[in-house]
Amino acid sequence: MKIRLPMVNNRMLFRVAILTGFVASVLVTGTAQATYVWELLKYDGTVNVLKMEGWGAVYKWTGSTWHDAGDIALNNLSTDHLLVMVMRAFKVNGFDVSSGYDGEITAYMALQIAEVGLGKYVFGPPGTTDPFGKLGPQQVLALYFHTNQDFGQGSSRLDSVDRATNGDLKAIWGYPVATDPEVYVDGNMGAIGATTYINFLGGLEWLVNNFGYSFLPVDNPALLGTQTVSVNFYQVQLVNPEPGLGSPGPNWIFTLQDEFTFRFVPEPGTMTALLAMGGAAALGLALRRRKES
Repeated sequence: MKIRLPMVNNRMLFRVAILTGFVASVLVTGTAQATYVWELLKYDGTVNVLKMEGWGAVYKWTGSTWHDAGDIALNNLSTDHLLVMVMRAFKVNGFDVSSGYDGEITAYMALQIAEVGLGKYVFGPPGTTDPFGKLGPQQVLALYFHTNQDFGQGSSRLDSVDRATNGDLKAIWGYPVATDPEVYVDGNMGAIGATTYINFLGGLEWLVNNFGYSFLPVDNPALLGTQTVSVNFYQVQLVNPEPGLGSPGPNWIFTLQDEFTFRFVPEPGTMTALLAMGGAAALGLALRRRKES
């Protein structure tokens, strides 16, 4: 039996070269031409880094519901307390997105004190629900994309939360049921004017994924790079400012900055469909379109 292979002429090679060059140009220049802040994210399996800033407050469980705990020091918390935080990305993969871009990436977070020890807190997800009803069981962090830019203090704390959560919900991270709460250790925990840290030693698992991409393992700096875990690392820096200095505004009691890393790629089914459409060229164009949606 003879197998006849298709002829490849110079014109065909020229067309392939042009298409390949075009796709390469799209992939290379896509970041530089980004309009919305989330177009700066990488969808090729390399690490994304979001640097975020915002405000937080403390709530106390009264046996039936959460109540505002007022202006309480961060080193005076108990297992009845919950930290609630809202934040917005000001850097995406090293690009300052505080101006010059459309849209915003925001987040809402709630962490309950599970244990109190010497110089440390053990955190977990809210035991029931959070005060604003944004998270479910085992969930601690929700990430949103919003085409408008309205994150801010607003007229009240509820208004601030609404501004942080009125975009498209893209993902929720939290603790798997079998995972112990994470540990927060700092020598200056809650001291006035001091920066204190929450390190998620095991990272956070994604529990809701609306990206349409599969999350991949990331190296965890909290574990000194000794292992790679199938989680997304998160660290929060809290500042309990002196009155009048670095004020978190009228609605909150502390300010925060944090760094959040994750990486993802197209899901296997998407990849198979893309390859059927034309291999690398179709993949490049589809990634570009996904980032623009």
